[in-house]
Order: sequence, then C-alpha cells, then structure tokens
Amino acid sequence: MDRYHCHSLTSACPRFCNLSCNRNQKCVLTDSNLAVCIATECGPFNETIEGKTNEKGTHFGTTYVIPCNTGFFGYQEFVCATNGKWESTHGDCQCWYGTYLNENGTECIECSAGKYLPSVGQIGNESCIDCPAGRYSQSPGFKICKECPIGYYQSKVGQTECFACEAGTYISSRGAESCKKCLPGTYSGSHADSCRPCRPGSYNYKYGAPSCTLCPIRSYQDKYGSTLCKLCLTANVTGSATC
Repeated sequence: MDRYHCHSLTSACPRFCNLSCNRNQKCVLTDSNLAVCIATECGPFNETIEGKTNEKGTHFGTTYVIPCNTGFFGYQEFVCATNGKWESTHGDCQCWYGTYLNENGTECIECSAGKYLPSVGQIGNESCIDCPAGRYSQSPGFKICKECPIGYYQSKVGQTECFACEAGTYISSRGAESCKKCLPGTYSGSHADSCRPCRPGSYNYKYGAPSCTLCPIRSYQDKYGSTLCKLCLTANVTGSATC
C-alpha cells in the first residue's frame, strides 16, 4: 500500500515518504503527515541577482547578504527557499541624506546647491527643499543648510551663498535674513558684527553711517558716540577733541 492510499484509509498509517522528487529535492512529511518534495539546494547564486556570482553554499536555508550599490545604503538578503529559488528576505537599499532616487530607480542623485534633503529614502527631485532665508548650501548633496555666519545675511530662499553686511550695518547673530543699521553716533565697516562709537573729535547724526565726520573748525567733541559737535571759537583745526 503506498503513502496516498494509506492516508486515505486510516490515520494510523506508519510515517514514511516515498515520493519521487527531483535531483535537488528530497521527500519530507508535513505536520499533517503529508509527503511533499522540498529543495535541498538552489541553483548557483549568479549574475541574475544583483550581478553577483557564487557557485558555493547553495543548500536549502543558505542566505546571502549583498551590500547595496554605490550611492545607496542598507543591504539586500536572499535565502535558498524550499521551492529551490533564491527569494529576497530583505531589500532595503535607500538613497542617503541629501540625495534622491532617480525616475529609473537606478541611481541616487544629489540635490542641487541651494537645496537640502533631511531624510533618507526619498524619490524624485521634488523631494529636495530650498534652503530657507538666512541659510545656504554652496554645493550639492546637503542634509541641512548652513547658517549665514555673523556679519552676513541672506534674504532669499534657495541660495548658495550669504552676503556681507554693508558698511553702516551689522548683524551679531547667525542665520540672519537682514542686517541692522548702525545708530546715530556709531558706524561700521562691511561684514561687521557690531557698530563702533564715533571717536572724540568726530560725530554722526545719521542711521547706517559707514564712518563718522570730523568736527569742523570752531567746534569740538570730547566724548565717544556723539551725534553733534560743541561750539568752540578757539578751535582752529578740524577733528578737535578739546576746546
């Protein structure tokens, strides 16, 4: 009596397996006492899978871990399954920060300068984000945009550089969108982080002055940061600090 007739007549049949399986298979009994053929090995792990060739280790249950292609991160894993085929058990190859997957799904492309991408696994260049005002990225592939340094600003989005504060203005913090004007009695050069007071013998009454003006003849100023000069009839040179 063969295995199938035995199973159909009684559940008390002895456990045996007599199926004729292929060369790379073997006959096993399932938990329900059914005979099945399962693979004992798979074909060579060859170029049909990610361009890798390996003629060894093809027995059932063998796994291969393959690094992702250049530009991707993660890994892929394949296992020799009971059907005699290599099956993927893990296929997490993603594009890194600052890059996105192209339309063909074959390459990670860097976001262009002036943009950034703070997350992984993104698809399409629409994933790239313009740098906000006060920040910039001077080259492709940025995860985050850099802040404009002290003394510099950027008022627009999607920019590749920051601009120095003009003479007469300043900024004392990073990531500025604009510069501040110096107050009357003070001045500054370009890319300044603060304004300097006018020295004795000079003055300035305007906002945003790049320099101070010397007190004229018959006037003087003996203090720092003045907005005007004092009358002095005996002062016969410009820029007098005393009378």
